[in-house]
Amino acid sequence: LNACQGTGQFAGLDDTALTELCEKGAVYQAIFMYVIHEMEDAIADCRASDLNSNTDSVHAWDEAVAFYVGSEAGAEAGAADYGNLVYALAEKRCANFGTCTGAQGQSAVNEKIMASFAEGQALLATYDCDGAELSKEAIVKQMLVPQMQGALRYLYQADPANCDGGECTAKEKAELWAFAAAVLPAVDAASPAVAAQFRANSEYTTASPGVVGDGYAVVAAALQEVYSTMGFSCLDVGGLLDADGNVYPGMEPSCQSIAGYISGTDVSEHSQIAVDMTTMEACLADDTACRTAAYVEGGGSVKGSGDDIRTIRGFALSGPSKMSEEPWYQLYSAYWDDEA
Repeated sequence: LNACQGTGQFAGLDDTALTELCEKGAVYQAIFMYVIHEMEDAIADCRASDLNSNTDSVHAWDEAVAFYVGSEAGAEAGAADYGNLVYALAEKRCANFGTCTGAQGQSAVNEKIMASFAEGQALLATYDCDGAELSKEAIVKQMLVPQMQGALRYLYQADPANCDGGECTAKEKAELWAFAAAVLPAVDAASPAVAAQFRANSEYTTASPGVVGDGYAVVAAALQEVYSTMGFSCLDVGGLLDADGNVYPGMEPSCQSIAGYISGTDVSEHSQIAVDMTTMEACLADDTACRTAAYVEGGGSVKGSGDDIRTIRGFALSGPSKMSEEPWYQLYSAYWDDEA
């Protein structure tokens, strides 16, 4: 309310800034939290229901969808008229982060969220309250993604290094703080230290007019470290794109996707064992030396500093030292009696 009235910590701020703080706070804090409340209410109704009626829980869940999407959005997924509530934010930001990968160009976030809403509705109809709880958690975690995208976008735009004369506009600063304020509680739950750094670089009030003192790349890198704890991956968020579709330096997603699996550590060098198979497949049919070299010597998958190489033959010979207690190795070794 203070942002809407220009009072309290926002007294004296530019009218443009107050408009951004008021409108974005209304959607990304007040309405966002009420969407979650309606899902919680639906699950509470489900747990309290007798076997004769489930209308209360299903109605509350429907209300959550209504408050998430709103009356101003089109009836079909991917429609150009996506409204002005949290649903709309996912559609707006996906174009900035390369995440409009759902059906008909819809944001990946909304595709996942609407599927989870439908799943939760079906689960509530059959009194699977625990299942609906899981659907709710999946929805909340995805709702955080476009808020994080908004925060990252304005971290970049409100960085003094990216503004004319080193002075960013009140609008840019206000938008940064509006998005940051919306997602900060979830960041703090994941890492109080990262949240403190984030807040110090984004809070915009009359008493705190300067933002992004550490530089956008430093803050963005710290935020990426807590994505998985918050329940989503850096591929859900994507990377902030410039006008040519290139990711801004320092905004690149840091995680690795392996056929859709998001690895928690860097295993890119490990995956290069496939290069040895590519080399082997390229050998001529009568070139046994070529195939043997690819099998025995490899070269695609480098270990650590590069002093050692993983090889397919190394895998084959590692059984006695690494796998002797493993039941599947014992089964295969007993049948073939050959580790070569």
